[in-house]
Amino acid sequence: CTKPVTLYLQKTSACSHILPYQGFCKCGEMMRHAIGDKDAVESFVNSMDNSWMHHHHHHH
Repeated sequence: CTKPVTLYLQKTSACSHILPYQGFCKCGEMMRHAIGDKDAVESFVNSMDNSWMHHHHHHH
């Protein structure tokens, strides 16, 4: 994971949910397990890496 989470934190509206995890995993993979707001996370991680976001990606 070479992409800094902080880059996308400003894009997502769930930065309040993701901020505590930015130092805990810069990949985003662990974030999907840690963050409760799945909908926001999907948009977040989808911007970082589309390769592992293939099982589910739907935003309101």
